[in-house]
Amino acid sequence: MKKILEVSNLNKRFKTGGAFLKKRGEVVALSDVSFTLYSKETVGVIGESGSGKSTLAFVLAGLYERDQGEILFKDNDLSVLYKKDLRVRREIQIVFQDPYNTLNPRYTVFDTLREPLLVHNIVPRKKIRDEVLKTLDVVGLRPDYLFKYPHELSGGERQRIAIARAVILKPELLICDEPTSNLDLSIQAQILNLLLQIKREENLSMIFITHDISVASFISDRIIVLYEGSIIEEGKSADILDNPQKDYTKALLKASAL
Repeated sequence: MKKILEVSNLNKRFKTGGAFLKKRGEVVALSDVSFTLYSKETVGVIGESGSGKSTLAFVLAGLYERDQGEILFKDNDLSVLYKKDLRVRREIQIVFQDPYNTLNPRYTVFDTLREPLLVHNIVPRKKIRDEVLKTLDVVGLRPDYLFKYPHELSGGERQRIAIARAVILKPELLICDEPTSNLDLSIQAQILNLLLQIKREENLSMIFITHDISVASFISDRIIVLYEGSIIEEGKSADILDNPQKDYTKALLKASAL
C-alpha cells in the first residue's frame, strides 16, 4: 500500500501563564507521536478531552507548527510544503467540530463554496456555479440551499456545507475533527455515512478525530488511542473494539456504551 502521510516523533508544547503574578509553564500536547496513513485508508484518533487529538489535527492541517519531529506528505516535508506550495492547502482539507463558528455568517452557501474555487483557481469562473451545485448534490442538499445563510440551516445542514467546502477542492487527505460530536444521534449516523460515501467515491484518505470509540470503529480501518499526548495503543478497528489491551482504552469503550 502507498503511504500518503508519515508522522515521526511529533512533539508539540504550549506555553502557559506569564501574565500578572502567574508563573510561566509549559503543557505537553503531543509527545513522540508516530504513525503512518496509507492511501484510501481511514485512521481514527480517539481520546478524552485534553488527550492531544485536536492538536494533532491542527498540526497536520498547518494551523499549528510542530516543535519537533517529522511529517511527510507524499514523501515531502509537510512544513516546507505549507510555506512554499499553495497546492498542499488544496490537497489537505479539514472539517471542524462546530461549523457555525467556522462558516462566515455573512456568506451564503454559494459564497462559501465559491470562495475556495476562486482562491485555488481550479475551474473556469463560468463553471463555478455548476461545480457548486454538483458538490451540493454530493453532500445531499438541494439547489434551493444555494442562497441560504448559516443561521438558516440546521446543525446537520451546516456540517454538510462544511464538508462540501472541504471536498469541493478534491483533496487527497481529509481531516475530520470531531465532526459529529455536536449532532443528534440520527444526524450523526447520516454524516458518518456521508463521509464514508465521499471517501469511497473520491478515493480519499482520512484522519477521523473523536472521543467516541464506537464512532471511530464504525468509520475507521485502524484506530490510534491518544492519552496525555502519547499513543498508548494502535491496531485494526475490530481488534481495538473487541480486545482492547490498555485500561484507558477499555474505559473509553465502556463510556461509549453508556
